Amino acid sequence: RVAPSIVSLVPAVCSRHFQDMAESPTATTESKEEVSVSVPDTRSSKNSSGSGTKKSKKTLRDLFLSADDDVDEEDEADRDTKLKRAKEELVKSGCSHLHEDGTFQFKGLRTSLHELGQYGVGVQLYFEFLFGFGVVFAIQTLVSLPSIYYMASGSLVEDRMETRGYSYFYMKFFATFSAGNLGACPPSSDPASCMTTEQIMNRQVFTDSDELLRDHTSILGIFDLLQVLIFLSFVLWFKYYHVPKVERVQDEAHVTASDFTIEVDSLPRRLPTDEEHKQYDTLLKNHFIKVLKEAGVPEEECIIPEVSLIREYDGCISKFMEQGNLLEMMNEHKVQLRKAKKENNESGIEKHKKKVDHYRNKIVALEDSMAKQGEMTDEQREVCGAFVMFETEQLKQKVLSKYLPSASSYVARLGQSPHLRFHTNRLIVKQACEPADLYWENLDYSYVLHKLRKAVTLSVSISLLLFSIFLLNFLRSTGGATDTSSRPYDMWVFSSDRGDPLNPSTKQECLELCELKLSTEAACVGSLRDDIEEVLTSLHPRTTVDIDATGLFDGDTTCTSPSFRSTSCTPGLSILAIKLRKPEQVKCVNIEDYRGSGAPGGQKKEPKALTVHGCNSESLSQENFSLDIHCVKFDTISMESFEENKATKMRSDCLWPISLQAAQQALIDGEDPIDGPRVKCFCEQEAGRNSMLQIPGYSSDPEYQVCYDWAYDTASGMLTKYIGVGAVLCLNNVLLFVFTYLDALGRYRTATSLASSQMYNLFISELVNTAVVYLMVGINTHGWGEGTILEALNFGGGPYDDLSSEWFVTVGSDLFFTIVFQVVFTMVFPAAWARVVDPLMRWFFARGVESQELLDEIHQLPHWLLSLRVAETMVAIFCCFIYSGGFPLLYPVGAMYCLFAYWADKYSLLRGSRKPPGFSKSAITGAVWLAPIAALFHCVFSLWVLGNQLLVPSDWSGLRDFSGGLLGMTAEAYKTITDISLNSGSDVKQEYYDEYLKSRAMDMVRSCPLPLFLIFVFLLARWVIGFIFQVFRPCLGGLEDALGKKGEDLLKAAGIQKESKDTTETYSQAKARNDAEGRHQIMSYQLWNNPNYEEAVEALKFNPSEEERSKMGMTKSGGSSIFDIGDKMARLEGSMEGSISSITNTTGNIVEAAVQSGVARMDEALGRTDDPKDNENVISTQGPEAVTRVEV
Repeated sequence: RVAPSIVSLVPAVCSRHFQDMAESPTATTESKEEVSVSVPDTRSSKNSSGSGTKKSKKTLRDLFLSADDDVDEEDEADRDTKLKRAKEELVKSGCSHLHEDGTFQFKGLRTSLHELGQYGVGVQLYFEFLFGFGVVFAIQTLVSLPSIYYMASGSLVEDRMETRGYSYFYMKFFATFSAGNLGACPPSSDPASCMTTEQIMNRQVFTDSDELLRDHTSILGIFDLLQVLIFLSFVLWFKYYHVPKVERVQDEAHVTASDFTIEVDSLPRRLPTDEEHKQYDTLLKNHFIKVLKEAGVPEEECIIPEVSLIREYDGCISKFMEQGNLLEMMNEHKVQLRKAKKENNESGIEKHKKKVDHYRNKIVALEDSMAKQGEMTDEQREVCGAFVMFETEQLKQKVLSKYLPSASSYVARLGQSPHLRFHTNRLIVKQACEPADLYWENLDYSYVLHKLRKAVTLSVSISLLLFSIFLLNFLRSTGGATDTSSRPYDMWVFSSDRGDPLNPSTKQECLELCELKLSTEAACVGSLRDDIEEVLTSLHPRTTVDIDATGLFDGDTTCTSPSFRSTSCTPGLSILAIKLRKPEQVKCVNIEDYRGSGAPGGQKKEPKALTVHGCNSESLSQENFSLDIHCVKFDTISMESFEENKATKMRSDCLWPISLQAAQQALIDGEDPIDGPRVKCFCEQEAGRNSMLQIPGYSSDPEYQVCYDWAYDTASGMLTKYIGVGAVLCLNNVLLFVFTYLDALGRYRTATSLASSQMYNLFISELVNTAVVYLMVGINTHGWGEGTILEALNFGGGPYDDLSSEWFVTVGSDLFFTIVFQVVFTMVFPAAWARVVDPLMRWFFARGVESQELLDEIHQLPHWLLSLRVAETMVAIFCCFIYSGGFPLLYPVGAMYCLFAYWADKYSLLRGSRKPPGFSKSAITGAVWLAPIAALFHCVFSLWVLGNQLLVPSDWSGLRDFSGGLLGMTAEAYKTITDISLNSGSDVKQEYYDEYLKSRAMDMVRSCPLPLFLIFVFLLARWVIGFIFQVFRPCLGGLEDALGKKGEDLLKAAGIQKESKDTTETYSQAKARNDAEGRHQIMSYQLWNNPNYEEAVEALKFNPSEEERSKMGMTKSGGSSIFDIGDKMARLEGSMEGSISSITNTTGNIVEAAVQSGVARMDEALGRTDDPKDNENVISTQGPEAVTRVEV
């Protein structure tokens, strides 16, 4: 039965009945064309008029007391006729209109947005919001074209050795349109030509260009600033101009009950005497008439046509709704029972007879649990609140203005004037919502208990979200960080980067060294000079030299002749091998090259690169010893000039080719078959040439045998990664149902407030699962968050400690793919559900159903959940805009989403959903409130991208010293930290990571990201001020309201906003016109006048006597049932509500008495009394400031 409404699953004990009625379409905004035609009522459904509902309820009530053999008129109708009626009701309950042939038909897809406003201003605003952002993303796509051109014309992902081996189609395609592909390294066969930070930062803008990239990057920052300004401009226009305009136009076009009504809270639950309590509504009415008189309104104009009290029903309204469900199910089985008897089906007779008795017993149990409520009259019940309706809108506004100063907070209400209070209670008076928007079963629930329930459900929601993050981390893990740390070896071999150092016949460049220092500290503090056992210039044969005689380690950085020359300079010397007494983890090497003339002709020869290997000295004894096979190669030391030689950090990356023999030797040496440096590098490099290597056991070739374990681990990781993408979609939909259920348990008073809460919860959960988890899993924070929940969630343990070309190729591409997949799914799902899934489910669950009532129930269209659509739209907007600074292709993705989602949602609403309940602007204003946060996050991500000098190099701006002073980092310290962090291994980076983050923060004031940084500071300051206002709202509530009012006045004075005109029509005139036109608009707040709750009102009268019970073979249930427990809990909650209300009121009186006592003593000290003459004397003697009163 609930399957047709799975999308709108809302949990109440009686979810189905209540949901049908609470969100049934109201005629508040229906056009005259649709409501002026009278249509014969063939069979009443949930969304029928009030009379039809009463007829249906009376039939079901009589059904309970009727015999099982009594023949009903629906037994005579065949099932096809019943199905036809049910389908007619399906169309009638949707967004339909009356056609000329007298039948109802769905509205066309060309229905204007203004016409959609008849289903609530929130519906119209949603589609205009979607359309507006589609235009914004289209404009941003045009603005991003230069950035896309720069990125697509680069070749960095092909030039860098880290990304060269990845598959283009699967990994590098999206990265070529990202910031990770900006610029091009000069064409060269030298593998170290684009390896050092200086080379990367000074690369060309295009492959064949002589211009540097750093001279063009400032324009990228300006374009990104324009994107943020376009985004924020639309948000501000929509918030301050368009929303008030649409709301004003709709308000002036339609006169509804809320135009005349206020909601009153904080009333005394029971008046002092029973006689007064019976006259509660009259006394409250007289109170507001008195308020109007004191406001200067003539007595004859103080007309209040209706006071609707919210009574304490102890949760019985929900039970009444559940009772309706049980009666329907009993009716279905009675029809099936009569059919079985007619066919002499003994098994069917027995089955359905048991079902009828089962549901009848449940109904009796419900009746018994509500016995106390049944014995009470409405006048005896406690009062939880009220709706007060005035004859004109001007009277309502007059009362609201009187209570406005004390409406912002509890502290403000302490100073509420005594004449505004009702029986000493300080009232909360606010604008009432529409009658159809009310959840009457929750109106008798206190504010405090509602907050407690919300806190509990929020805790459960957070727990479920954390569980989903755990699951997604497992499925989407990108692997741990690659260990680039230096490793301990007892022999370090240095040789020229050209040719084979063990083969003197190959040509090598001349290396002339003056000084060489090895250190185990990243900052090159200290030296291993005393730990050197011997120095070798040849390994085969083994040739050693005197350590002191070389002068290479004497600490003298100036020499008249080179301390070491390679074989290209002096035959017989091929390498420089340093044997240590024990294995040491060398982290830094400082080399001073010889600055003399080392080339023939006296010309200075500039050295290029020095290759470094770490070896175990025992391996020298092996036959066919080779550095590339038996040793681990570290990053090449690049000496770029004679004038500047930096300390070089030792780091082992997979940048250099690893041979099969080296990988096999690594396994022999005991390296890990998955994460071992030589095995892992060999397999990654080989897989780049042969993708089949990633299939475990694909071949028996030696390469496949070496990489079997690695391939199995990689294949498992890829499988879980792709499963993770699907898991995002599945978990988002699972959380949709769970959070919808939990939100409904919060006992919200209106459908609008429930939708708003659902929107925020669904938005946060989907955004985290779609865009945040993968980013956090791929980041390596080097120990940040260790011992906290971040570590438990596996955040910060990824392979990348900063954005890089490799990040865009791996994590970035997967993130882009996930966002696109989520966006496509979000676009397709609503239309696919309305077109395919929902009709199939109706067909499936309607099989074998015989009763008209249940067939009508099954053929109800699902609810169109505005909260869900707004949440998913905001997730798409956030994902596309946040990461667009690095992936400009997300701008056209966002534009396509808005275009397709606009038509898909319109189709889903007009073809596959029932009429919305008249949504207010609440969900849309919530989305508009969230939108600037997307701009803030966009600035954070884009600043981190544009400030990265390896990706987007740029020059310093004039704010370098200022930012350095704020961060406590000098220019020299910045240079040192950057050099250490960018060129060192994982262990060194972890040690300096805090300082590295400061240096990256300094990069945000470079010329490229500077414009974006300024607007980021502005947005951050705005949110900080807003947060302060929220924290201190009880104290600053009046100030906030005053500032808001001043802002509205300025906007109205500038013509941006206009004052909504009060309707000149009175309530009596509007109600008479509504009745005369035959409209279904609810014009009363009385429970019994609300057609959505007529079943509950009828159920209040449903109380079968003992004689009727015995006639049906039913007896009063004994013992405790689940309904008794629920009734006791409801009474307990009601008792708590009364206690809380009493305590709150008493506390307010005590505080007020204390304040008044202090003011009285101050008056006495100033000589001020309540006598105006005495006050005049004080003024004349002490000045007017002496009698200034302090309003609390």
